Amino acid sequence: REVLCSVSLDQTCRFWDLHTYTCMQLIKLAAVPTSSLVYQGSLYVGNVRGEISEWSLDFLEESEGEGLGGTYSSRLSASEGHRTFFNLQAPKGKGARDSERALLQYLKDFIAIPSISGSKEYKEHCFHAAKFTSRILEKCGAVTRMIKPEGKNPIVLARFEMDPEAPTITFYGHYDVQPANEPSWKYNPFEVTTIDGY
Repeated sequence: REVLCSVSLDQTCRFWDLHTYTCMQLIKLAAVPTSSLVYQGSLYVGNVRGEISEWSLDFLEESEGEGLGGTYSSRLSASEGHRTFFNLQAPKGKGARDSERALLQYLKDFIAIPSISGSKEYKEHCFHAAKFTSRILEKCGAVTRMIKPEGKNPIVLARFEMDPEAPTITFYGHYDVQPANEPSWKYNPFEVTTIDGY
């Protein structure tokens, strides 16, 4: 059976049967989700609190949705059938303000690097962006190394050494950007600009 998992800002996670286009299961989450991953019979959901929670997908074997907009066979709350196995505790008070300022400065510094890939003119900037990414990941506790394929931009490989018995989750992303066509921008694309507090 082919199944699609979706998470939403209304703090829900839904499982859809792709053959019948029906919702098989709805999970009400405790916080707004930011990402989800289905891996080896489990659902992993990250949220805005910095938590990653895991649900076993055994319940899908029993689920039979009644159609879009209809009722669901069952609902799971955020406290049922799951465990939270990773939790980043956000600092509070003055520590929270200092942390927010530090994160904003990291963002400004990162955006200021014109890491435009595919152009020899910006090759050194791409290397700088790779080093910047590596240093940030190291500050977060990762073991990092840079791989330098011949004639290509560096690859940053980072590993968080956790429980060796736990499943491995891989996140893949990029630190480089495409040409910005800067004259068409109202604001400099390589500079953080605050408008009306945002």
